[in-house]
Amino acid sequence: MKDSLEAALAAESPSVENMKDGVELTLKQLVAAFGKFNLVDISPMGEKFDPHQHQAIQMIESDQPANTVVTVLQKGYRLNERTLRPALVMVAKGKDA
Repeated sequence: MKDSLEAALAAESPSVENMKDGVELTLKQLVAAFGKFNLVDISPMGEKFDPHQHQAIQMIESDQPANTVVTVLQKGYRLNERTLRPALVMVAKGKDA
C-alpha cells in the first residue's frame, strides 16, 4: 500500500481517472490487509444501539423503534471482537419520546 501511494505521488502529471484507479487499488489492498488481521468495520445502520460498539451523538425523530441506529456518520472498527473505535451514530427517539 505504501508503494502504491508513493507511486501515485511520484507521477509527473496523472489524470484524474488514473488517480481514481490508483486510489481504488490501494483501497482494495487495505481491505485485504484488514481481512488478514481480522479488523472489521462497524457500520450499524438499522441495528439496535449498542454502547459497546456505537457512540450516539444525537437522537432524532424517526418512524423506527426507539434506540435504532438511523444514521451512521462514521464507521467504527473492531479488532478480534474488541472495539477500537465506536461507530458515530444518530439513533431514533421513537414515537413515544
